[in-house]
Amino acid sequence: MSIQHHSSRKSKISKRKDTVSTLQQKVLALERKVSELQQTSKQTSSELNTLIGHLKEAFPRARTRLDGSYEALKTAIAEGPQYRCQNCSKTYTRKQNLNRHYREKHNLDPPDARQTHVSPSPDESLKPARNPHIRSTARLDTSSLNVPPHPDLNSFLNNVEQPMASANKYTAQLENNDESSAIQNSASSSAVPPGLSPSNSLDLGEDQLGLWWPSALPTDDDLCSAMLQSARS
Repeated sequence: MSIQHHSSRKSKISKRKDTVSTLQQKVLALERKVSELQQTSKQTSSELNTLIGHLKEAFPRARTRLDGSYEALKTAIAEGPQYRCQNCSKTYTRKQNLNRHYREKHNLDPPDARQTHVSPSPDESLKPARNPHIRSTARLDTSSLNVPPHPDLNSFLNNVEQPMASANKYTAQLENNDESSAIQNSASSSAVPPGLSPSNSLDLGEDQLGLWWPSALPTDDDLCSAMLQSARS
């Protein structure tokens, strides 16, 4: 029994020593944290003292500038608005005096009286109405035609005021021709007036085109027959 009691006592003492050692380690860790906090506190306190010193130095200067700005604002309000000349920087409390200064000293109109010339925009209502069913430019592909140019081409282009008369005359000639009987049913309303150029591309203006050109273009066969008939006549 004495041996067991002795071993039990030794184990208790060992556990207490372990507990004391653990507590000592915790105490040392806490002391280190306290030391770190003290150093941080000292550094923060030093920074705060420096910042307070800067604020104490800057506050009087800021107060002086604020007082000066306030006095200047009071003076400006009491004296009224200031108008400055753009040429000589002279100031006036009345705009009328500044305008008189521009006219008398610089022989100029006041800046607010000067106007820049702006060309008026054209009146849209004066423009001629555009026919949406007529193309502005018609390009006819006559590369398949081997007909020499009609001698009356220049006269036709120079006398576009009467293209309807030429078209009606040419339509009458087609009606009297037996070879054009197949064309009368399909393209009698689209007869080409004499003088049409067989060039590869012929550009006609909208004004000229709208006087005689039909809503549907003739086929190559119709155009070829029409040009042959025109050349014969």
